[in-house]
Amino acid sequence: VNQSNARFDEKKMAHMNMLYLLELPAEKFLAAARTHFERRKATAVLAADPAFFREVMLLSQPKVKSIDELPAYTAYFFADDFAIDDKVRAKVMAKGDPKARLRELIDALRAADFSSDIAIETVIKDLATKNALGFGDYQAVARLAVSGTNVGPSITGMFRVLGRERVLARLERFLAAA
Repeated sequence: VNQSNARFDEKKMAHMNMLYLLELPAEKFLAAARTHFERRKATAVLAADPAFFREVMLLSQPKVKSIDELPAYTAYFFADDFAIDDKVRAKVMAKGDPKARLRELIDALRAADFSSDIAIETVIKDLATKNALGFGDYQAVARLAVSGTNVGPSITGMFRVLGRERVLARLERFLAAA
């Protein structure tokens, strides 16, 4: 028995909410997400192709702690003019030779199979092995270039859902501005 008063534990509640969202069947999660975006009047998201919306939301479902996080967590999927986090940029660009990694990745992805996460992962791993580097040497700068941040769903899932053309365009745009 504790001698202190009962208190609300926000971290525990957020964790429980995340578990609840994880266990939701896909259709219920998608309905909750759509309702949330409708309430926020997120026209760009709601105007997206339904299959694309579905892929983005299901890719995000295991990562978000609440439905309220979805707009910030998924914004870069629905707009090509997303913000780049300056702190993340400084950190990523200070390690190794990120511009060279982007050039190598762009070349490797031009002919890559984007039909599955495993196919994309294989291309990046093979590229890393060929250059005696690690997967992370490509992942950090690629995630920044494609999403503007260092957090999000798996990089391979992100690439698959965005598709080759959008991924390559974002990588090339970031490289040109770097």
